[in-house]
Amino acid sequence: MVGHFNSTLTNEGGIKNYKSRKCIKSMGVKEMNNNKIKIGLRPLATVFIIGTLLISTLIFPIDAEQGTVEEKAGTLYATTYYFNFMQDIREALTGIILENINLYWRGRAFGTPGEDQAAVILKDFWDLEIARDGIIPEAEYDDIEGSEFTNKIDVQSQQDYNLEIHLENDDINIPYLECFPVHTKYVSEDNPVKIHNFQNAEVLKVPEVIYSLLEIIPDVAEFEEVANYFELETTNISRNISENVEAFQEYLISLGYEDIFCEELGYYENLVGEIGEPLSTTKFIYLIEISRCRNFPIYNTMGDYCYTLIVPLLRFLFLGTAFLLADRHQDTYFMPLLVRQSLPGITINGSIGTQIKQNMEDYGDCSVTADFYLKSSYIDNVVSKNVIGTIPGEVDEIVIVGAHYDSVWCQGAADDSGSVSVVWGIAKYIADKYENITPYYTLKFAAWAGEDYGRMGSESYVSQYSDEQTFVHCINAAAFGYVNDTDITKEDTRFHVYSLGTFPEELQDLIEEIDYTQLSGGYGGVDILDDSDMVDATDAGSFRGHVLGGIFSFDKGDYSTAGHWLHRSGEEHTKGDILDIIDVTEINAAAKVVLTTVIYFATTEYVNNG
Repeated sequence: MVGHFNSTLTNEGGIKNYKSRKCIKSMGVKEMNNNKIKIGLRPLATVFIIGTLLISTLIFPIDAEQGTVEEKAGTLYATTYYFNFMQDIREALTGIILENINLYWRGRAFGTPGEDQAAVILKDFWDLEIARDGIIPEAEYDDIEGSEFTNKIDVQSQQDYNLEIHLENDDINIPYLECFPVHTKYVSEDNPVKIHNFQNAEVLKVPEVIYSLLEIIPDVAEFEEVANYFELETTNISRNISENVEAFQEYLISLGYEDIFCEELGYYENLVGEIGEPLSTTKFIYLIEISRCRNFPIYNTMGDYCYTLIVPLLRFLFLGTAFLLADRHQDTYFMPLLVRQSLPGITINGSIGTQIKQNMEDYGDCSVTADFYLKSSYIDNVVSKNVIGTIPGEVDEIVIVGAHYDSVWCQGAADDSGSVSVVWGIAKYIADKYENITPYYTLKFAAWAGEDYGRMGSESYVSQYSDEQTFVHCINAAAFGYVNDTDITKEDTRFHVYSLGTFPEELQDLIEEIDYTQLSGGYGGVDILDDSDMVDATDAGSFRGHVLGGIFSFDKGDYSTAGHWLHRSGEEHTKGDILDIIDVTEINAAAKVVLTTVIYFATTEYVNNG
C-alpha cells in the first residue's frame, strides 16, 4: 500500500477534482464528489487503459507461460525497443566526458562545451526518433535568458586551480582531473576575481571539538546560526585563538550548551605556538573528512553537505585560510557544486585524505604542508539552452514533464542522464501510441540546463513563458535508478513521489498495482509524500506558484533513505557517478511509475473547485 500520503493535501488553488477526458468519462464514471472518482465495474474490468494495459507493453514482458508466441514476441520487442532507446541516450550523455577529456573535462556542467554537446544529442534523439511529420514537431532549443540566469562562479581553465601535498617523505601533485574547487561566497559581480595562493601552508586536522558540535546540535537551522556567529559579528574576530574561543564559549552557554572547548583549547594554542609567529602570516589548511560526519544526527538531513557547517568555525575560531575535503570513498572526490563557503577549498579522493592522516600519525600533527592555488571568477555571459519537445494535445494548456541534462564534472549517469532518458523514453512511447493515447493537454517534454548551478534552465523558462503559457501540472524526474553506495539494503530503499498538490487516489491505486518491489528486482515500494523541500531541491521547484494543479517530483530519496554516488568522480571520470552504477531493472520500474503518472495527468481534465 502506498503510504505517507495525506489525501487532503492541496496546493494554493484549493482542493482539486479530476475527471478523465479520454479514459474515464467515456468508460463509465458513476459519480464524483469529495475529490474522488467512482468508476463502474465495466471500466475496471477493462482496466484503466492508460494506467495499465498500454503501459505494461513499454517495460515488462508478459510471463513466459502466457500468450501466444506472436504476443510474447511483440511484447518483448516493445520491451527491448524502449529499453535500448533509453540506454542509448544514457550512453551518449555519459560518454561525452570520456570522448574528449581535455575539452569536456567539466562534463556537462552549466555553460560548458559538454553541456552544449549534450543539448545537440538530445535534440537529435527527439528529431530522429520521436518527431512525426505533421503531428509531432522537432524539438526546439530554448536559450536561457536573463542576467540572473546567465551567471556563475567558476574556474575558467584547468590552470585556475592546483594542489600539491607535501608529506614527510613524498610529494603528491594532484592533477585537475582528480580534485574539485570550492569557491568562496565573497566572489560576486562587484568582486569578480579572487585568487587564493598559499605556499607551504600548514595542513591540520579539524579539531575534535568541531565534530563534537555536530553531535550535540541536531537541528540544521540552529547549527547554521551557531556556525555563522562570528561571520555576523566580524568585529569580534581576533588573530588570537584563545580570545575567539572564549567569545564562542560565552555564546554557546547563552544558548544552553555546555562548555565543550576546555580540553582542546590548550592543545591548539600550543600547536599554533609550535608552527610559529606571527599568526598574521601563518596559513592553516584544515583537512575535513566527510566520513566523520556520517554518524551525526544532522547527517540524515544534510548528508555529505554536513561539512558546510564546519567551515565557518574553522575560519573564525581556528584561523583557517582554506580547507581540503576528503571523500568517504577512497577512489572518488565529492563535488559540492553550488556551495560557496567562507573559506576556499579543494576536494580530494578519500585515499589522499588517508595518506595525509597516516603521515600525521607517523610524524606528528604538523608534518604536512600544501601548495594551494585557486582562482575563482564571476562569469556573467554564460551561454546555455534547454531542449523542449512538444506533443500536441486537444487544448493548449500544458502538462510539463522534465529532467535536467546537465551534470557536475563527471559522467553524470544517475544525476541526471538516467532520468532525462526516461523523460525522452516516455515521449517516444506516447508518440508511437499517439493515435491511441492522444493527450487532452499539450505535453511539453523538457531537458533542463543548469540545474546543478541553481535550476538556471527551468527558472529561465518559467520567467519567460509563465505569463503566456498555462501550466496545469509539472512532473519532474529527479535522480533514481542507481545502486546504493552504502550498506542500505534494497528493501529499505524506497522510490518517492514528492508532491505539492493533490495526488489522486485513482492514480495511487494504479501505481500500487505496478508492484514496484517485484519489478525493480527487490527494492522497497513507492511512497507518495508531501515534501516541499525535496520538490524545491529540483527543477520542479521552479514551477511553484505557476501551475494550476500539482507539482510532482520522482526521486530515490534523501540521505536517510538512499545511498548516493551523486556528485562524485575519480580516476579520470571512471569512478563515482558513472554509467555502471545504473541499475537497469530499477530504472525501468521507476519509468513505469513516471509514465503512469504522465499519461494520467495528460488525459485527465483538471477542475479547480477551490
